[in-house]
Amino acid sequence: MKYSFIDLEKLKGSQIACITLDLEQDHGGLLKEPSHEAFLLADDLINYFKEKSIPLTCFVQGSLFETHPEIVEDFSSQLNIEFELHTYSHPELREINHKYEIKNGKNAFYNFFGNYPKGYRSQAGIFNQELFSSLSYDGFKFDSSIIPSLRPGFYNGLNLPSIPHRLSDFNLNEFPITTFSKLLRIPVSLSYLKLLGKPYTALLNISKLPNFVNFSFHLHDLKNLNSSKKIQFDKISPIYGPILKRTYKNDKGMEILDKFINILLKRNYNFLKLEDFYNMLILK
Repeated sequence: MKYSFIDLEKLKGSQIACITLDLEQDHGGLLKEPSHEAFLLADDLINYFKEKSIPLTCFVQGSLFETHPEIVEDFSSQLNIEFELHTYSHPELREINHKYEIKNGKNAFYNFFGNYPKGYRSQAGIFNQELFSSLSYDGFKFDSSIIPSLRPGFYNGLNLPSIPHRLSDFNLNEFPITTFSKLLRIPVSLSYLKLLGKPYTALLNISKLPNFVNFSFHLHDLKNLNSSKKIQFDKISPIYGPILKRTYKNDKGMEILDKFINILLKRNYNFLKLEDFYNMLILK
């Protein structure tokens, strides 16, 4: 895949952080039947971001515009927030059809807002040529699907840049999920902070972070839910079952999120929505 680096020097050394939420059904496609228990945590999260005066980029599962429009309305009415698209149905990974997810998600988004999304995020770091070709064809301006790390059976982004870049063949800007560094490709996301615990949080606290941070999380990362007990672990690789159990057993997601955001605040990061970051790059 051909890419070119985006000239971040145009930002004049600014430290920028984009906090991104994947608003989706509980645990993506890991449950036999969709559950939305995590939506009960939305009010607390909204109040937290209002108190911090921090903007939020929200990648919405497209079907929620049709089945649960009230959750989108709750966020849109009370926050400095940007909405983009996060697939349509959030299917099981082996069944994902990028063209279907993009087309139907884009239509659901338009029917709700009256305009089309500029940005997209696939699920679980799954990307391929079909994804980027479809996004380019449908007029998307940026993508944030790539996790420049390694998760066997899901994705391998180790050969891709860990900083924003341009996918040359698709006329598309890619804003990957941030990793700790170019060499230590551990994602900077709430799920990994929960999984790796205090040592990883402490490492982030004392180490220099990239000048651009794209941090991701889900509502179901914030608290241990009853729906967590319904994950179909028998359909998950034996490698990942214990990892998921450890991650979702951790009930301090909101506290960990707050600690990380305070690290960024202490270091004077400028918080932006991803669309604002995109506009800053193309207007410079």
